[in-house]
Amino acid sequence: MGTATHWATDDQLLERYKGEKVSQVEYNLKETRSGGNVPNMRTLGDFVQAYNASDIYMVSSVPKGMLKDMDFLPCLRCGGFLRYLDVNNMWMGRGGLVPVVWGRWKSQPPHYSG
Repeated sequence: MGTATHWATDDQLLERYKGEKVSQVEYNLKETRSGGNVPNMRTLGDFVQAYNASDIYMVSSVPKGMLKDMDFLPCLRCGGFLRYLDVNNMWMGRGGLVPVVWGRWKSQPPHYSG
């Protein structure tokens, strides 16, 4: 697995990517896009040091320094698919994040841990 997609602790993430720029950190773990942007959250380090103790989440383009360490599923790495990949977003929160699109589901959305 790539380094960016496999870490066990916040300290490991901070050690490698602390200074990487992030583009959007918002309030409210239940995503409504009405909570507004969190001020002074410019780097992954800023976010990681705050997210466990606050009601914020990050939905940002994958920071440039992380891109080289990202892994894709084998089914995405063949046939030239990655040449057409337009947007790559990284979603991160302390847990319990409910994106807008999941609000339409009748059952509980899937949760992943890593």
